[in-house]
Amino acid sequence: AREIITEQGGKEKAICKIAESRLEGKDPIQEIGKIGQGKIIEWIRSDLELLGVEFDAWFSEKSLYHNKQYHRAMELLQGEGYVTKRDNAIWFESSALGEDKDNVLVRSDGSPTYFASDIAYHYNKFIERKFDTVIDIWGADHQGHVPRMKAVIKALGKDPEQLKVIICQLVTLRRGEEIIRVSKRSGDIITLREVVEEVGADACRFFFLSRSADSQQQ
Repeated sequence: AREIITEQGGKEKAICKIAESRLEGKDPIQEIGKIGQGKIIEWIRSDLELLGVEFDAWFSEKSLYHNKQYHRAMELLQGEGYVTKRDNAIWFESSALGEDKDNVLVRSDGSPTYFASDIAYHYNKFIERKFDTVIDIWGADHQGHVPRMKAVIKALGKDPEQLKVIICQLVTLRRGEEIIRVSKRSGDIITLREVVEEVGADACRFFFLSRSADSQQQ
């Protein structure tokens, strides 16, 4: 905040002073991240409410690490002989379970991969909460991850068929004949709220429910 204050004018200085007072003694990046995260979750909840969609529980990936579920999952897999260390990284021995190649769990810089978080999340559901069946809904760009996730379930001592994965195709938006271009990387996005406000909640619900999840949607 101090760096910003030196570069801005009166109103900007006032805003930055308020921000600085709130962040005093704290890691500014983490604190601003928390504010942004809370706001985005609030937006997602309210957008889903427009379609009458509610979730009984919202799960934080961060909790897997704070509550040591990630560590317990890794210890279980290591005890079963499915975790090895090589090339300064930690690997899941997927090949021992029929996969073509092994998968990295922890990178050489010590940071866990998304796959490691997925393992901890399914450990939480199958082992700690003792679910009989878990149904995941994934985007089509993650379809190739299904076999390795099934391998993890087997490594955890469960039947891989207890994990059901529904693959959803991505949606192409059109306005008339024009395709609406979007890009997460550049920040060009269309939110669910924008779609509902333009076509209506009933039309939106009918559109999605009238097609199977794995069909191309426009």
